[in-house]
Amino acid sequence: MREHGPTVGGGYGPPPPVAGPPGAGDWPIERREAWLQERITSGRTNGSLNRREASRAQSTLDDIKATQARMMRHSHGRLRDDDRERLNERLSRLSDMLRGERAPWAR
Repeated sequence: MREHGPTVGGGYGPPPPVAGPPGAGDWPIERREAWLQERITSGRTNGSLNRREASRAQSTLDDIKATQARMMRHSHGRLRDDDRERLNERLSRLSDMLRGERAPWAR
């Protein structure tokens, strides 16, 4: 066995390469949300986001997640294409706000 599990016939292999920020359509919504959560947590830890910036970003992400849950309840557990597009637009705006050392709303 190798470090990351068997590579022949076992379906294992090295982990996927670490990617930069996800764009709309590149990653599923849940993966984008997880990536942004990690970015907020990391920014809080390493000081690239101050408490106010991190709080605002977290509040925005929480609102996106709540909106997604509401949309899914109304659509019997599935997201419609237009709902998915709206969520991806909001996630992209949040990602843009977090890009760089400081969030633009704190400047």
